[in-house]
Amino acid sequence: MAAGTIGVTELAVGVPFPATALEILAHAYGGPQARRAVLSADTLEPAAALTAGRVEEVALPDTLLGTAVARARQLADRTTPDVFRLTKEQLQAPALQRMGTDPRVLRLWLRAAEDGRLSRYMSAVRAR
Repeated sequence: MAAGTIGVTELAVGVPFPATALEILAHAYGGPQARRAVLSADTLEPAAALTAGRVEEVALPDTLLGTAVARARQLADRTTPDVFRLTKEQLQAPALQRMGTDPRVLRLWLRAAEDGRLSRYMSAVRAR
């Protein structure tokens, strides 16, 4: 992360978090950290996001791409692509098995779009 804010703001907007996205967050952050992120609906600047474990590293904006490429190369150099791919698939398998769809989520998101909640939230974020 280089600049701006990161957060899980669906509750602040007034829309439900899709089960698939919850599983991805739980996989990325761990269950307790994901719950905190979802229920707090807070946004964090880079240093706070790093402290909270929501990002792996903070870089200067003009070095972000180079830093990301260097980290990707470090990962690629540790093993062969097929072993890395299989390992990631194994790590992700439990979350992928739990993912499901709930038609109520789409219905509530559409309602939030129609009644202007999504637009109002985005306008408020842009105004900050």
